[in-house]
Amino acid sequence: MTVKSTHTLVVGTAVLLALATAGCSTQAKRVDCDGKLKPINRPAPLPAVPAHPQKNSTETDEK
Repeated sequence: MTVKSTHTLVVGTAVLLALATAGCSTQAKRVDCDGKLKPINRPAPLPAVPAHPQKNSTETDEK
C-alpha cells in the first residue's frame, strides 16, 4: 500500500466510526413503563358545592 491509500483508509475509518458514534448517541433511551407510576402532584380537593348546578331536566320553564 502506498502512503496516500493508507492515509485515505485511516481517514475513512475514522469518519465511519465518528458517524456510527454520533448515530448511536442520538437514539432515545428505553424507559421501563411497567413499573408502578407515582403522581407528581397531589390531587385537588373536591369542591363542597358544584360550580354550576345542573338544572333538573324534568322541570319546564313555563311562566
